[in-house]
Amino acid sequence: MVFRVNDMEDVRVIRDSSSQQADSAPVPEPVDRILRIGMVCEVTGLGKSTLYRMMREGKFPPARRISSNSIGWRLSEVNAWMDQLPVN
Repeated sequence: MVFRVNDMEDVRVIRDSSSQQADSAPVPEPVDRILRIGMVCEVTGLGKSTLYRMMREGKFPPARRISSNSIGWRLSEVNAWMDQLPVN
């Protein structure tokens, strides 16, 4: 499952299409983007406090400084974290 963020800051789920026909054009790789805290919370379903606590405990990917007053997370790292979650 891949989450892609468009210019309007809304998240769309794009499922892997393993049933794609062999003669169709290949799907381009998604662009790795930086997500701000609100989008990370929306995508993961975690609250801000939980997200920061999990970062401190090493259970969530660390944020990256994107300016002197801003941090963000790479979309690919958030996706990798979600992919490793156990299925119940």
